[in-house]
Amino acid sequence: MKRHPLAISFAIVSLLFWIVACALLLEWGERYVTPSGGVDRYASPLIGQAEKRDLEIYEATAATAARPPAEVSAKYPELSALDTANDPAIAGLAEQWEGVIFQCDKEGGILKRHAMSAPGLAALLATKTASVGNISGIPPGERPEFGRDLLSKLQRSVDAWRNPQPRLPHMVGCESPWVDYEVPLPDYPHAGFRFMFHPVPAPEKSDPIIYTVVVPWRWQAVFGGFRHNYYERDAYPQFPQSEFWTNSRGFRDQELTVPKPKGVYRIVCIGGSTTLEGPRNDLSYPKILQQMLREHFQTDAIEVVNCGVDGGTILGQASQFDECLALQPDLVIHYNFVNDASILMDNVLKATIMGTAWRQSVMGALCKSEFLAHRCRWPRSLVMPKVPDYRAEIERYLMPPLRDLCERAKKSGARFAVASFAVPDIYNLPSNERAWFRNHFWFHQVTEIQLDDFLVAATAFNESVRSFCGREGAIYVPVAEEIKGGLETFTDNWHMHVPGIRRKAEIMFDHLSPIIDQDLSGRKQSEPAQQ
Repeated sequence: MKRHPLAISFAIVSLLFWIVACALLLEWGERYVTPSGGVDRYASPLIGQAEKRDLEIYEATAATAARPPAEVSAKYPELSALDTANDPAIAGLAEQWEGVIFQCDKEGGILKRHAMSAPGLAALLATKTASVGNISGIPPGERPEFGRDLLSKLQRSVDAWRNPQPRLPHMVGCESPWVDYEVPLPDYPHAGFRFMFHPVPAPEKSDPIIYTVVVPWRWQAVFGGFRHNYYERDAYPQFPQSEFWTNSRGFRDQELTVPKPKGVYRIVCIGGSTTLEGPRNDLSYPKILQQMLREHFQTDAIEVVNCGVDGGTILGQASQFDECLALQPDLVIHYNFVNDASILMDNVLKATIMGTAWRQSVMGALCKSEFLAHRCRWPRSLVMPKVPDYRAEIERYLMPPLRDLCERAKKSGARFAVASFAVPDIYNLPSNERAWFRNHFWFHQVTEIQLDDFLVAATAFNESVRSFCGREGAIYVPVAEEIKGGLETFTDNWHMHVPGIRRKAEIMFDHLSPIIDQDLSGRKQSEPAQQ
């Protein structure tokens, strides 16, 4: 029996209507009915336990840890010194801290200012801001959002002063007690400063005075190497206590002798914040690896130097590599990916799913769906870029600078090792823990992406690195394959707690110590011949 065309049309329209209605209902339920804080409440005690372990390690090793020179650490602001300081004392603190101290009201209005008098970045900043009436006017005018953020930070410091709260376990995106911003200056277009806020009671007033302390930040240029002989506390919000300092060459390490002393085997570790990371210099993976190697070979003539730079990319490392090679390394270890991933993923997204306007519209809608992100991921995964898509772009975009690093290291006489990049093992974690990592993924691309998309790109990078090492004669270190964990290991989707950092060092040790043994044995055999 034939159906009337109108009946068929009605059935199709009705079906589409109910499909759309169900989709909207599911999306509404995911956004507004599912408890939004449940995942964080689940994760908070796990993060607290991990931070407690970090603090225990930090305190247990403090007595034997190397310290920065006292004259270096004294430059970093001890804000409590402002509590009872008068104007002459505040001026002295500005000199000691090599910065500018603005006395502000609760709206950010500048009441007084004290600046370092000696030539330097702080003096230039004081001159530039002499006519500025509010701290929101200190950042460049073309970035008004920076000024608004400074005001917001200042006001939050007042709220915390009025209603102090116990420290909560770290969550990604939590507020640090300071903020860093570029403030271009004459002859220093990339000058940057750290802004710190400290309220103190004002005599006979309910509102406090807020001191905004501004000191040069750790970078010489944005993500382009660190200032020499720099020190800061509370360097990493994910650790209950942390410190950071650099030597006279701008590396997060002890002083180094150049030319390299005879008999010293020197290893240089390059990368971004995942190389640099650790609550104290000696608790970064290069220094933990150094201790392991010294104990194993029973010699102090092995140095492992941390040459990581926050935000450093593989392309950036190639431009700054001469400073690392000047240390005359015998071995260079590369561990990095995440800082290159954003541009890499944009390139692939533009070449694939964003290739046409209609695909951009469809993917824009799909990527904004929280239901698909949390409950039904496979529709997106069918159309998102795959490992082969990323591998092709990695070969074009990242392998040439990596090859350049490898060739330059070999030309200098050093071996070159590349480690795969570790990420949380989310597919083998409990659902709430898996959701926490997904919820705290913050990449912003040409279209909204999810942690799972980044993991596909990381898998492609690790496969490409393994192939690269086979082609170029470099040493492959399987860090990603041997670090499996969740919140007990990772502070976010790529940085680690101290046990994770230590595990990274152990993997480096396991795979590199036999090669180092060969090198040291070869040296011993060649010494009689040289004599």
